[in-house]
Amino acid sequence: MNTYDTDFYQWIQEQLMSLKNHDSKTLDWDNLLVEIETLGKSELKTCESFVILIILHKLCLDYWTEELEKNQLHWQGEVQNFRIQLNKKLTQSIRNKLELDSLYLEAKEAFKQKSGLIAPDDCPYRFEELL
Repeated sequence: MNTYDTDFYQWIQEQLMSLKNHDSKTLDWDNLLVEIETLGKSELKTCESFVILIILHKLCLDYWTEELEKNQLHWQGEVQNFRIQLNKKLTQSIRNKLELDSLYLEAKEAFKQKSGLIAPDDCPYRFEELL
């Protein structure tokens, strides 16, 4: 059993040292590949979640008129916060993988669950408006 299974932090330190020393023989290739792949997927999922949340709150601002007066500042604050968080994580390669249409469908469903209202069939926002 290697340190990957017993002390993940120590395993990371060992892998970093091997990489810094260009020592490919001591790299734990199998687990390193798994962790890099998982990290990439996690970053993409995080960005997708922020886009969905931005769209959801913009839908609330634009279409949930009965609640606007009471919630406008909160929703605007959420949009701003999620934009900041998205822009911290967003890279060009992640941006290229984001599928606005499918993310909109998720946000649209969340909006329906939250408000009881039906959002437009097509996303009313361009990607640039969400950033």
